[in-house]
Amino acid sequence: MPKICFLADASSPHTVKWVSGCADLHWEIIVISHWPGEVPGAKVIVHPLSLTGFPRYCWSLRRLVRGFKPDIIHAHQLGAHALYAWFCGITPLVITAWGSDVLVKPKHSWLIRRLVKFLIPKAALLTSDSAQINNQLIAYGAKPGQILTLLFGLNQQRYQELALATKDATRVIICSPRLHEPIYNIEEIIKAFCQLHLEQPQLELWLLGSGSLTAKLQQIVTDSALSASIRFWGRVTPTEFSKYLAASHLMVSIPKSDGTPVSLLEAMAAGCLPVLADLPVYHDWITDGVNGLFVKTDFSDLTNVLRRGIYDHRLRQQAALINRRLIQERAIWEEQFYPMLQYYRALVNGGETCGS
Repeated sequence: MPKICFLADASSPHTVKWVSGCADLHWEIIVISHWPGEVPGAKVIVHPLSLTGFPRYCWSLRRLVRGFKPDIIHAHQLGAHALYAWFCGITPLVITAWGSDVLVKPKHSWLIRRLVKFLIPKAALLTSDSAQINNQLIAYGAKPGQILTLLFGLNQQRYQELALATKDATRVIICSPRLHEPIYNIEEIIKAFCQLHLEQPQLELWLLGSGSLTAKLQQIVTDSALSASIRFWGRVTPTEFSKYLAASHLMVSIPKSDGTPVSLLEAMAAGCLPVLADLPVYHDWITDGVNGLFVKTDFSDLTNVLRRGIYDHRLRQQAALINRRLIQERAIWEEQFYPMLQYYRALVNGGETCGS
């Protein structure tokens, strides 16, 4: 039986989804992760994978992986995971770029930039979820035929469930589904909501997820005396995530950089109006004023843009129709992942493959 070894975060839903997509291979799957987690269909092994710990842990990881004798090694994220995967000496090597590992970190660190440029030509295949990430990979030395573009889309069943979502006409809920980390600018969302709440006391803000800034954000909300209107739901299950999006009227996401987030795709399927930072990757999906709204990168217009989304019922209805059609046509996970399965099989069978 063929074996595939992933170096990936076992606690991430992206890893769980990717491994679930491999079920049709009927292969043995090993996930080596810096953090503990459960990945159905795979054996999970926790092992240090930090960049700073590389000199100390690289040899033990190499022995561990080579003991499994995998047919393919696949690192999720350029950086530490890809470096350890390359050091194991297993070929073919596949690397998936997640977004900030290509779009942000290399621009802020000479060392990371050199590492990314070193690792790219070592990969038999690079995968990404957007043209923006593809262009940056090429700028760092990737060949166009080395790249396969696929989205972390929605399962058909999940799409159908979200597409049936109905909204309560007696309330307006704004949902922020991103982690509480500096890159996602959650504090700016809270500030804008506080201004809008003065106009519409019935407004609600739902904050999903958690992170290093959660305690600070909770204190800001407590100080604002709006704890009854701003809900911290914490980390939620996929089913709960879908339920909260299905009930929400607006989804706001204003990170400093991004790939194509599954949360955006799910919000589109659920009929939420996307309110987004004006990032290039989002233009693959959203036309301003047609099926969503963009916010300036300095967030100076965030309050006004949210206000428009709250009051413009026609826009919300129009966006829901357009966005559900877009997801059905372009972002169903089973259709997106099929070329990846073909690629894995071809690698194991010794066939020639190329990205698209």
